[in-house]
Amino acid sequence: MTSRIPILVDGRIFTLQDKGGISQFWAYVLCSPQWRGHLQTCLLVYPGHERNLHLQASGLLTADDMHIRYCPIPPSDHDKFNQPEHDSQRADVARDFRYSFRAVVNTYYGENVLPDCARYIVIGHDFAHEELPEMAKRTTTAGVLRRKRLAFEQATWVCFVSNASRERFFVHYPSYERQRTSVVYHGHEPTRPHATRARNTVLHVGSRGMYKNFGVVAVAMRRLMERDNAVRLLLLGGEPTDGTVEALRLNFPGRVIFDPKPTDAAMDLAMASSWIYVSASLYEGFGIPLLNAMRMGTHPVVSDIPVYREVAGSHALYFDPTSADSLHEALINTLARAPMLRPTWRTWDDVATEYVELLCYE
Repeated sequence: MTSRIPILVDGRIFTLQDKGGISQFWAYVLCSPQWRGHLQTCLLVYPGHERNLHLQASGLLTADDMHIRYCPIPPSDHDKFNQPEHDSQRADVARDFRYSFRAVVNTYYGENVLPDCARYIVIGHDFAHEELPEMAKRTTTAGVLRRKRLAFEQATWVCFVSNASRERFFVHYPSYERQRTSVVYHGHEPTRPHATRARNTVLHVGSRGMYKNFGVVAVAMRRLMERDNAVRLLLLGGEPTDGTVEALRLNFPGRVIFDPKPTDAAMDLAMASSWIYVSASLYEGFGIPLLNAMRMGTHPVVSDIPVYREVAGSHALYFDPTSADSLHEALINTLARAPMLRPTWRTWDDVATEYVELLCYE
């Protein structure tokens, strides 16, 4: 094997999320044969990383070709550990790798942990904190925005997960040079489980609060289940059960199934077994569950927002996310559709290939 190029990966996302789309993205890309074949990864981890389900399942922490350093100064969204002295302490740990790194890659917004390295690659996911009123109410939002501004000010290149996100970036950061940006779409695992498709099953994945807009799904699904007593609703991941979920479970015994912490394998099996994947989200940076639904041949019934149009194109049925009537009609139409033909899409190894090209060449 030719000599691999050393890359420092700041793994703060594995502390800030126990499980989630960005965390899954990084775990899969860092495990990719393309990434591991060309790049020598040095991974900086922080307190709490051991709780991250994707990091644990990936085996990255015990891989022979992965160099790990533990940094006791955690990243945080509320700025508790984001003072200059904390940045300096994180830089000291990064220097302990004693590599001459080609680049530092961030997994979530913040300072370049190794200021000595001239290439700082920042991944742009979404701009929910800048654009959604409900996010402004969070006590951590001001800190997140400061960390994002710092990351983009220091970045030598910003790579976005969708063109929709890139265009929103230039609304909020208009002075950044467009020629120092690119788009690398997410991917998926190349395999899928053998499963029997249940035409009566509707699947919702992930968070349900705020801009995820689950209330519209709940109203439409209530009407659908009253109309057709064979229809079931499967809820995977997201917050603990709440009043909306419990009301549905009470009114439709045995027909509303909730699993708050499914494994990736369980998620894939649910996708492969369901007829419809539904999302009423008002905002997304990409939408990994949507992509996984398509690769499993599950009909996407999703809100009519730009990034969903960008990812799913003609493969999805779209509805007005402010209207439960619009969603109800879309669900009825989709239950009557023929089985979906799975579109061709990129794998995580394809994604890693694009990152390798970005990191290996000037």
